[in-house]
Amino acid sequence: MPESKWNWLLLCLAIAGSSSGAAAQGATTGAAARASAREYRQQNESEILKEFSTLLALPNLASDSVGIRRNADQLITMLASRGFTNTRLLTVPGGPPAVYGELPTPGATRTLVLYAHYDGQPLDPKQWTSPPWTPVLRDKEPNQGGKVIPLPEHGGHANPESRLYARSAGDDKASIMAILAAIDAMHASKTTQSVNLKVFFEGEEEASSQHLRQILERYASQLKGDAWLFCDGPVHQSGRQQVLFGNRGVTGFELTVYGPTRALHSGHYGNWAPNPGVMLANLVASMRDDDGHIKVLLLRRHAAHHRRGAQGGRRTPEVRPRAAQGTRPRPHRGQRCPPGRAHHAAGVQPARDAGGRRARDRIQYDRE
Repeated sequence: MPESKWNWLLLCLAIAGSSSGAAAQGATTGAAARASAREYRQQNESEILKEFSTLLALPNLASDSVGIRRNADQLITMLASRGFTNTRLLTVPGGPPAVYGELPTPGATRTLVLYAHYDGQPLDPKQWTSPPWTPVLRDKEPNQGGKVIPLPEHGGHANPESRLYARSAGDDKASIMAILAAIDAMHASKTTQSVNLKVFFEGEEEASSQHLRQILERYASQLKGDAWLFCDGPVHQSGRQQVLFGNRGVTGFELTVYGPTRALHSGHYGNWAPNPGVMLANLVASMRDDDGHIKVLLLRRHAAHHRRGAQGGRRTPEVRPRAAQGTRPRPHRGQRCPPGRAHHAAGVQPARDAGGRRARDRIQYDRE
């Protein structure tokens, strides 16, 4: 594991052990907490790497219910050995469990929730130089002729340029091990804990977190905190510690665009018959401007709401996007669509007959 990965350990300990108001008077300063963490890591590298290797040796694909449960049970044991209370698996039907634990401290008035995930991305073992769940330490990268070297003995040290190879050695079991090692360092140095800690280790992040919302809703009362720290992100190129506010993500949806049911002559229908490819291109282009600003009104309102909160209630001007020109679908006269489908969202109105009754399976031709 590179030196920069240990910055998670330093950061976690600094946050948990630094002063936080009157309730934490006498608590260790952030600088002192980081120094203690670094000293602990240097003195216990072999033990940390061995425990980390044990965790990495457990297959952790979200689709492997047996393997993922072994990981979850192992994490519960690791938390309990460090004094975490109320350790349990947060479960919902059909999904991998999330691992939960609490580390309260007397007098603390605030609670920090640490997030990481213990599942790994699907893989093809044939593409691996060594088996993905057989952790090995190499003196440098394989493409640079790196050789497998033994883990350091008790009291020994690993070369900062050496790397531990296994599935999830970086994303994201490294963060879990850093959190737990930071707790060990805090206990060893008798650092005063200034905030209550909770951990939430997800088991389905690499499989689109399909059950995460259910877990968060079902266990909302237990997962309350003043802030969540997501320990799942890239290390800055400089190797320096960083804390980012806000988190990028991805969401998926299925969109159906209706167009002609047969090939149309370009000379007769070109540029006015609906073209699904052009409609989709216009839709995607209308969602953001050239500078990356989101133009979807609902998302802009959501972002403005959070900006106002971050600015102490000051109102942030809201810019309403202009409707993209030329994006309204113009279905071909007589085009047929599945019965009962609503097309209002696409700007296409269901046709009506002479008596004003809605025609269920026809789309009205727009004569603009």
